[in-house]
Amino acid sequence: MVLRSDGMVLNTVIVTKFGLPVARTVVAFEKTGGAKGKVRSR
Repeated sequence: MVLRSDGMVLNTVIVTKFGLPVARTVVAFEKTGGAKGKVRSR
């Protein structure tokens, strides 16, 4: 996880099958002005 200076959190996941990478997923969490956060997947 990485916290950027603008307050966004980036989480990168590498999915493996039998020890070989098969997928890479990056999810960005961005807090809005309200109490709840907004989740955006790239």
